[in-house]
Amino acid sequence: MSSDLERIISLRQELHSIAELSGEEVETSKLIYRFLEEQKPSQLLKLSKNGLLAIYEGQRNGPSILFRADIDALPIDEENEIEYKSKNNGVSHKCGHDGHSAILCALAMELHMNPITKGRALLLFQPAEETGEGAQWMLDDPRFSEQKIDMAFALHNLPGYPKNEIVYRTGSFSCGVISIIVSLKGKTAHAGQPQSGINPAGLISKIIMKASELTNEEIEDENYGLITPIFGKFGTKAYGTAAGKGEVHFTIRAKRTVILHELLETFETFIKKEAKYEGLKCKIERLQEFLSTNNDEASVNILKEAADRAGLKKQERMYPFRWGEDFGRIVKKFSGALFGLGAGENMPELHNQDYDFPDEIIGAGKDIFNEILNVAKMR
Repeated sequence: MSSDLERIISLRQELHSIAELSGEEVETSKLIYRFLEEQKPSQLLKLSKNGLLAIYEGQRNGPSILFRADIDALPIDEENEIEYKSKNNGVSHKCGHDGHSAILCALAMELHMNPITKGRALLLFQPAEETGEGAQWMLDDPRFSEQKIDMAFALHNLPGYPKNEIVYRTGSFSCGVISIIVSLKGKTAHAGQPQSGINPAGLISKIIMKASELTNEEIEDENYGLITPIFGKFGTKAYGTAAGKGEVHFTIRAKRTVILHELLETFETFIKKEAKYEGLKCKIERLQEFLSTNNDEASVNILKEAADRAGLKKQERMYPFRWGEDFGRIVKKFSGALFGLGAGENMPELHNQDYDFPDEIIGAGKDIFNEILNVAKMR
């Protein structure tokens, strides 16, 4: 193992140990910034809410290519007993963003030692991917929005796939996802005279049944749409009182953002109509929206050629992944592609308590990013 790779692995494990939640990545950003300073980018910019942008410029005109890594962790207890276990109770890197950041830092090291001669390579370290907020924060930051970007790439590690295998797809790579909170307010009554109140329990039951009715679980269908009940409550533990208020939460996902919004509109219209009929006040809050991540053909072709140049096996995925990814907002603005990097067939799944990013795939991640630059003739 080279000393450079050893250093990147050490950095990854240090990032793992200081895991921070979305929007709170202060120490994570500081650590990455200190590392990037040593890699001598042409510009190193601090962006909104802990974001960072390192820019490497060639001597001649050429394309501007963006590479993104996410830096936030999850509110999950760490189960693994490892030397670099998260120091922050209840917070840990169970999606591999520590590894994604390490890969991009490895690319920074490569660009320092082997500079591009044309164009610009932009390395974005984005906060708050898990909540679907961070990409928009970056797009709204003038220091980022003023950058000319021709193409954007990001990867996500994928347990269940052979290590270092590239997984690609043209079109929707990951689903659009949005969550909603439905709050209902009626009127309490004595439990012995429930007819004198307005109880939301019946409508909550109808809403859950409607979610099931609207769901199409066939991922191969273009109109795939899944409404999943997440949490619900009504009333209080006062056994002489019929409930007068309640709420229920759902996550909704679809292959394409337009289908997602059509499904959401149908669902919300039903809820509001039924609430009005039953005399309940209704409030619906939308949160954590992820646009579908749509890969354009030209970017995917560059990715496939880069994988071949890097000597990495690749496979095309037939259907989008069901999870959402904040990179969807990036590729809505710029041409680009999100792709998968196999993390091992017997790896724990993402967001599992015993998951830990495999350091063995850092080299492949760095290599394919680097080969994208070479395919784009920036050296």
